[in-house]
Formats: sequence, structure tokens, C-alpha cells
Amino acid sequence: MRFLLKKNESALKAARAWVELRRYVELSDLISTRLSVLEPLITQLETVADAGIGDVSQVAAAQRTVAMIRMTETDIKGKLDQARVNYKNIFGILPKSVEFSVEIFGDDAMLDKALSIETEAPAVISEHLKYKAALAQLSSIQAKDRYSVGFESRVQRPFGGSSRDSDESFGLVARKTIYDGKKLESEITYAKAQAEVQLESMRATYRKVSGALNSSRERINSLKVANRLAKKNAANAKEEIVYLRQQLIIGQSTLDSVLNAEARLYEAESKEINFEADTVLVKMEALASSGMLVEIFEL
Repeated sequence: MRFLLKKNESALKAARAWVELRRYVELSDLISTRLSVLEPLITQLETVADAGIGDVSQVAAAQRTVAMIRMTETDIKGKLDQARVNYKNIFGILPKSVEFSVEIFGDDAMLDKALSIETEAPAVISEHLKYKAALAQLSSIQAKDRYSVGFESRVQRPFGGSSRDSDESFGLVARKTIYDGKKLESEITYAKAQAEVQLESMRATYRKVSGALNSSRERINSLKVANRLAKKNAANAKEEIVYLRQQLIIGQSTLDSVLNAEARLYEAESKEINFEADTVLVKMEALASSGMLVEIFEL
């Protein structure tokens, strides 16, 4: 059971590195796409700023928005580099593609099973077996405090095989230690304490696994709701951008308004990516806690 637990922990560590690499590759691609769309607007903003025309406050606000987008790009690149290092440390080389089938983690039947088998989790079973071993150890020590009864035979013959003065006996013999300096008593006390400690360890492990699985269930539900909201916000932001760009042409909106809308669109789309990655991670953690992640990877 401990070996199975370690295999699942190792599989989770490797899979997490893959999910994180995929997350930041997609975020990097997303912000690169947004910046390529924004490039004409940024060029226009720089031209207006250099010429010193237009509303100074609006130009400054637009410049702050561009600076924020650039900072986000730098932050994403740094995290992508770290994700690549973490992946390479585990697998040795970077993958040609970060794509993988997330559907294998979306099997509702398997996930429902993983979220409801706390007592069958390798960590819980391992602690239960340790508790049984502690009880067996206690029983073996307590057995020393009982009478030992058994058959014994004794044969004593003189040298040379003569039957004269021979002594032969056969029968039951009972033994019991009368005094051992309370050594046995202390051994029993210690064994009882060890069994109690292991019982509490088993209970604590069960509570930990049960709590983790319940938390995973709640987080998955919350992430599903959050992802739906992010998709809705992204759709609204796209509609807003179309409208603001049309208004910009006729002078009814500002560069800052369009840039801010583009920033909101990136934020909504990046949240979609993050929520999807987080959902996969939570599902993998639940499967690993239940000892089922290695089954998916056929390890």
C-alpha cells in the first residue's frame, strides 16, 4: 500500500509539471496573440504621445494600460521558463507538443468513485494494516504472561546402554515466570501505547484523506461555475471591443477604452485557461489520493 501511494504521488508530480507547462504555453500564446492585435493601436498611441496632441490624461491612462499588458507578458514568460525547467527536471527533455487528452480526467464515473472511496485509499489501508500489526504485537507480548503448557519427555540411560538406573519420563509440564522485575509489564504498557498511537494515526490519516476528497469535490464544482462565468465575460468583452473600435473610428471612444477592453478580454480568456488547468489538477489530486491515478497512466 505504501508503494502504491508513492507511485501515485510520483505520477501526480509528473502530471502536475505537464499541466503547468501546458498552462503557461497557452497563456504565453494568448498574450502574444492579443499583443499582435493591439500592435496597431499601440503604434497609434505612441504617435499621439510623441506629437503631444489629444487629451494628456487619456494618453497617460492608455500608456499605463499598455505598460500593464507588457508587465503581464514578462511575468508569463518568466513562469513559462520555470515550468519548462520543472518539466525537464522530471522528464529529461521538453515535449514537442504540450497537448494531452484532458478527457481521461473527465470520466465522471471514475472521478465519482475516486471521491467516495476514502476507506480504500492506499494511505488509509496502510495505516490500518500498521494498526493491525501493532495489535498483533501487543497480543504476542501479552501471551508471555500466561502459563506455558506442553508435552515433554525425558530419557536418561547409563553409559553403554545399560538399563540399570535408567530414568524415563513423559507427561505435561506447565511453566510461568513468577517475577521478572516488571519487565513484562512495561513491555505490555509500551505495546498498548504503540497500538493507541497507531490507532490515532489511522484516524488522522482517514480524516486527512476524507477532507482532501471533500475539498476536491467542492473545488471542482466551484471551478466549473467560475469557468462558465469566465467564458461569458470573454464573450461580452469581445462584443464590447467590436463596438468600441467602431466608435473609435468616428471619435466616440478613446484608445484607452479600447485598450482597457482588450485587457479585460485577455483577463477573461486567461482565467478560462487557468480554471481549466486548475480543474485538471484537482481531479488528478483526487485520483492520486484514492490510488487511481496510476491506473489512468497504466503504471
